Amino acid sequence: MKILLLATLLIAGATINHDAAAQVSSCDGGTPFDRFACDVPALGLLNTQLRTAESQTAATLPADLQPVFAEAETQWRKYATDLCLVTPAAQIGDSTTAGEAVHCLGSAIRARIKDLPRFRERQGALTFLRREVFAAGPVMDIPPNSQTVWSVEAAYPTVEGTAPAFAIWNQLVADRFAALLEYDPAFGAAIPVTTDELVDYSVQYATERAIGITWHYWSYGHGAAHGNPADFAMHYRLDQGRAVSPADVFADGSGWETALARLAFEELRRQLPTGLFVNGPADIAATVTQPERWLIGGDGLTVFFNVYEVAAYAEGRQEARLPWSRLTRFLRNGAPPDFATAFPAFLRR
Repeated sequence: MKILLLATLLIAGATINHDAAAQVSSCDGGTPFDRFACDVPALGLLNTQLRTAESQTAATLPADLQPVFAEAETQWRKYATDLCLVTPAAQIGDSTTAGEAVHCLGSAIRARIKDLPRFRERQGALTFLRREVFAAGPVMDIPPNSQTVWSVEAAYPTVEGTAPAFAIWNQLVADRFAALLEYDPAFGAAIPVTTDELVDYSVQYATERAIGITWHYWSYGHGAAHGNPADFAMHYRLDQGRAVSPADVFADGSGWETALARLAFEELRRQLPTGLFVNGPADIAATVTQPERWLIGGDGLTVFFNVYEVAAYAEGRQEARLPWSRLTRFLRNGAPPDFATAFPAFLRR
């Protein structure tokens, strides 16, 4: 997939300020989004709250980021309008259609207000900027009893700053994002889309030496019984310009691979005495040695397994949480890695 259109989505635009917000949200000659919100008092209140939150967010940003933020909000409004079928027809259509649009738009606005602080946020020792792609549109040749709209909500983080290591990491993240997202912003609107996608992330740790994030991916092929989630970790040494390897955590030749598989299996079996799809450590040995399945914190190492890998879909993602004390004899220098520290609970997402 090409990531080229992200520049168009996020770089053009004008500064959001109180006057501009008041003008755009005007019921007279405003966008379908704003006109529809004006017609429903509860939505009008939510839209006012959204405009206030946008102004507050914009006021905290440096001048060069304000146009980026303004364009991001313009793109989000277009997305919400298309997602919720907010059109003049929806405003004058039957009550069921109008009711669905009201519920959809209300949920979308509440979610956006919650996400606004993530546009630029401090995590650990670094400041992250949120880059987003939104898209929605009508489904062509709708199958019986299927949904009428497809949607894409996707985001990835970049680190704010001019250090060369930040630039390298930002490009790696953008490339990984492009590989995860099936929807192509440059061509998606011109081709049939039958899959909904969500791409998000959470920051595990962020120091001047290293960054660890977890990608959260979800897709739903229209007509399927359910969506499919999958998580992937990404660990990077800023101080050495490379991905984190097992040798950064474990001592070579210590037998950590066998030990980690055994300990993880024991933990899985403790959590799910029945219902595991795997019969022993050998069945998960290949997975547990991959850093992309690790959550690295100050308190220990967590190995996670996506749905269907070790248990039924209904059981969700499974985690084997292992304190460093259980791994000491296998660790490099006999101690946890010094590049990662656990965040306070209120900073975790």
